[in-house]
Amino acid sequence: MVDNAGTLVGRITVDDVMDVIEEEDMYKMAGTSEAEMERPSVLGIARTRLPWLLVGVLGSLLSGGVIQAFKVTLEGMFTLATFLPVIMAIGGSSGLQACTVTVRGLVTGQVSSGMVWRTVLREMGTAVLMGIVCGGLASGVAWVWFGQALIGVCVGVSIFLVICLAIGFGVATPLIFDRLDIDPAVASGPFITISNDILGVFIYLQMATLLMKIFV
Repeated sequence: MVDNAGTLVGRITVDDVMDVIEEEDMYKMAGTSEAEMERPSVLGIARTRLPWLLVGVLGSLLSGGVIQAFKVTLEGMFTLATFLPVIMAIGGSSGLQACTVTVRGLVTGQVSSGMVWRTVLREMGTAVLMGIVCGGLASGVAWVWFGQALIGVCVGVSIFLVICLAIGFGVATPLIFDRLDIDPAVASGPFITISNDILGVFIYLQMATLLMKIFV
């Protein structure tokens, strides 16, 4: 940068530009924008955040609809409801982690067209490892807690599948958005969390239904 006399007064480096880009993407991934800092009025902030919160309400209602569809399963083994928050939380968190890493890689250029499959395979390998660890731990806890092997198997297998699918969805969505020339940052945050909540609930209750038909 130069002043009116043409004297050098400062410079903007590539790192400075990347910091600004990443900061803006973090706002988008949280379902908000940098405009909040520029117009910190209650109405302005609410106008920025409210659309994504309404999407969150809709997603929660859809999750409730999935639970309602499996009410017979829950009535037959009510203890399954204990682990619903765990399933939803772990699906949303693992998917958001994968999405955040992928979006940052796209922004910084670390994930290019020639590295897409390497990124996908790396994330899916991570998903399998995390699914085995978390699923095995949750399965043991459920088995000891309720004294029923069926519940332990249901929880463990469900968490494994939910983590694998959530991470796969979390890494694939930004890549697809990027190919469609849509800002990949908007694919994360509430969108990923809500989608994985619904997916996780469905997988868990569907798994419980199948196991009950086989063993009960």
